[in-house]
Amino acid sequence: MEPFHADQSRLQSSGGVAQEGEEGETGSPGMRLSADLLHVPRRTQRTVEPHAMRRISRILSACTLCLLTGPVLLAAEPLLEKMNLFTEGTDGFRLYRIPGIVVTAKGTVLAYCEARKFTVADRGEIEIHLRRSTDGGRTWSPAKQVAHLGPRLPRNPHMPELKKKKDMGGPDEQTVNNPVAIAARDGTVHLLYCVEYMRAFHIRSDDDGVTWSAPAEITSAFEQYRSELDWQVIATGPGHAVELGSGRLVAPFWMATYERTPQLKNAVGIVYSDDGGKTWRRGDIAIRGAGEPNIVEVPEGGVLVTARNGDPRNRRVAVHSRDGATGWSKPEFIQDLLEPGCMAGIVSHPGTAVRPRPF
Repeated sequence: MEPFHADQSRLQSSGGVAQEGEEGETGSPGMRLSADLLHVPRRTQRTVEPHAMRRISRILSACTLCLLTGPVLLAAEPLLEKMNLFTEGTDGFRLYRIPGIVVTAKGTVLAYCEARKFTVADRGEIEIHLRRSTDGGRTWSPAKQVAHLGPRLPRNPHMPELKKKKDMGGPDEQTVNNPVAIAARDGTVHLLYCVEYMRAFHIRSDDDGVTWSAPAEITSAFEQYRSELDWQVIATGPGHAVELGSGRLVAPFWMATYERTPQLKNAVGIVYSDDGGKTWRRGDIAIRGAGEPNIVEVPEGGVLVTARNGDPRNRRVAVHSRDGATGWSKPEFIQDLLEPGCMAGIVSHPGTAVRPRPF
């Protein structure tokens, strides 16, 4: 891995805030989100071996997985079958993007994503849809809207006029964005998401995603970062969050401003809960000049975060923390992980780390 040195001019022109703004434009409009799942183990270990960052890099180079959008190659698993769970142009929605998938303590598979109604862009009328499978991915429930069914919230007032014309959507539309789920060991499923890229919420399910609690706003945890970055945009994930061996819930997110200045105006942060999601607090800034982070737990409770960035070397940047919230290592580029310029994921699997193809 190489040291991470943010190229500020590069981040300003093609990374930084543009990462969030281009999220819906870098993928193909003809996108299908599919789950290549024939059988899902009832419990998946939450470890990646070994602990050292350089060794993780070598493991990642040998274990590339196409999760949700392509064939999965795992020699120990039976032949896999492909299933399209969310298909563009169906059910009144133009596009489905920003997917995630978790397996609950009881073995129920939950697949979720943004359902973009009128546009492929990041803003407009966007809902969070979820499908369930109780037989290891063989059959699935119909898609269901699960997040923010209550009163609609005002639009984000900070978007520049140019971007408003490009992808704002109508004045009465609402963007519910960036769902990230945590399947806790006690059977609870937590879901964090944002509204209008400026307010954050938490909901929970105690019945494997059949029903969900009323949303609890947790924006105050994100507000605690303002002394370091006076953000105008926040977005959880994308993908999934994690429960550590200690029971701590950890969710990465990114924040940015719309200002075009020589200073870095975007960063990766962490919110975490030590009381089962009742309250949320901020961690340390994990990476400056990067966004769209993904997270996995590594042995002894440590956490690895990789993130999108605008560096011309086109490699994912990574950091490590012992507790998942503080004391982040110096950012380094992972040479074996190409930077796709859009959402990319990483998940843990017994004995290996696997990285999905970007979508």
